[in-house]
Amino acid sequence: MCHEGLFRKTGNISRQRELREKLDTNADLSIDDQTYTAHDCASVLKTVLGELPEPLLSERMFDAYLYTLGIHILIHLLYIWYSSL
Repeated sequence: MCHEGLFRKTGNISRQRELREKLDTNADLSIDDQTYTAHDCASVLKTVLGELPEPLLSERMFDAYLYTLGIHILIHLLYIWYSSL
């Protein structure tokens, strides 16, 4: 699935309000019925992440993130290398 400008394009404001209200009230929600576009969902996610009291990726855990990223890259490189054998 590829969507141009997923976090850059905003989507439909009224659908985003409806989606956000459903999320805030824990209402039944299905994003499989294509009521909401990928841009609607991405815009709501971006808003929710921006309203968090603390960032998800804090400076305190920066070294742990880098370590995890390094392991991920190493596993990917090993997979590529073993696949070529």
